[in-house]
Amino acid sequence: MSRANLQKTQCATDTALIWILKQKLYSKLQENNLLVPFVEIEMPIRLLLVYMELSGMPLDLNVATQLWNHVRETMTQLEEQIYVKAKRRFSLSSRKDLKKVKESLNIKPGDTQNAFMVNIHNWRKLSSLKTRNLSQLLMSPLTDGRCRGQSCSFTVTGRIVMHEPNLQHIPRNFTVNNEVFSLRSAFIAKSGNVIISADYSQLELRILAHFSQDPDLLRSFQNESDVFVSIAAKWNKIPPEQVTEDIRHQTKQIIYGIIYGMGDRALGEALGVDPPEAAMLAAKFRQSYPGVQRFIQNCISNCRKQGFITTLTGRVRHLKGISSPNKSQKAQAERQAVNSTIQGSAADIAKSATVRIENRLKTLIPKRSPVLSSLSASHLILHLHDELMYEVSKEHVEVVKNVIKTEMSNAVQLKVPLPVVVKCGPSWGELKKV
Repeated sequence: MSRANLQKTQCATDTALIWILKQKLYSKLQENNLLVPFVEIEMPIRLLLVYMELSGMPLDLNVATQLWNHVRETMTQLEEQIYVKAKRRFSLSSRKDLKKVKESLNIKPGDTQNAFMVNIHNWRKLSSLKTRNLSQLLMSPLTDGRCRGQSCSFTVTGRIVMHEPNLQHIPRNFTVNNEVFSLRSAFIAKSGNVIISADYSQLELRILAHFSQDPDLLRSFQNESDVFVSIAAKWNKIPPEQVTEDIRHQTKQIIYGIIYGMGDRALGEALGVDPPEAAMLAAKFRQSYPGVQRFIQNCISNCRKQGFITTLTGRVRHLKGISSPNKSQKAQAERQAVNSTIQGSAADIAKSATVRIENRLKTLIPKRSPVLSSLSASHLILHLHDELMYEVSKEHVEVVKNVIKTEMSNAVQLKVPLPVVVKCGPSWGELKKV
């Protein structure tokens, strides 16, 4: 048999086997009430991710190269200042070396305000920008000035991730010695277009409020005030006006520590306290919001009975470790049960919103192409977990902006509202709230 005929036979065989397998899987999806999310969300989102990869992100290589050079120069300047202060050279990325230098300079653990430590921190931020982001982007093959990362939604939580390069890890703008370093400003919309970003506000915290049904937590979302200030005031038993930035930050860290399933050690590191104090603070928060504690306990007990958790749309994640005799594995699975329920549901909402936006735009702009072309009034260029980013022609900005905000806010019906912050600008680094 010729090579061509062999390939044809293989393709025909694969197609026949897939058809047989499809019948069995279809029945299983129906039995487990997963057919609707599979057909209406999971399959459509894969096509939209293909469109997103084909469209790519607009990247100005000249801007990125200039930033690379500036980063290198600034890092060299910082190195000189650090070595002069330390009176010797050492590996700036080594914790072990830094610990010895700090001891020789009598810098106390946790002292981040010391000028020497500020320089170390700034050097490491620039080093990360250079090695993790700029080097990948500058080595990526570009077609027509577009950077194309690969996306994947086959993750344990259902979140969409990217690689080669990972455009989800492009850092926010930051300042070193009063100079702004903005890699996002290198992602510039093509002529005649703008970039629109739409971001859910505290999506995972709102999902926690929805699932826990804690009345005080639900009440925190019924007005326009800063939700973290409201929560901090409640559990610290102080008026909102007495909530400092440090108290707000601590509250936020504790909440997301619970959501992300952090252990006492990890939470302590995030808060800058020892593990016992971190455990005490987390316990105090749960006592202030008993509905949250009940949700956590129910989530774990249900997972132990069933061996899996379900998300908002009914997707399943199996956690074998939930019944493990190994205490460490069991504790990890218990944290994953809570985290996967919340984070997986957030992924459901973001994917559902993406599909709804595309369906609505098809109706409003019939000749529109979802992929970058002369007909692309708008196209998805980045799926950033709770944030969606589109490149839009200037003449269609108002229509697209309204569609994005409406469809994201109404993607699902929760016991709390789902506000969306929309920003617009010529580049990713210059987005302004609209």
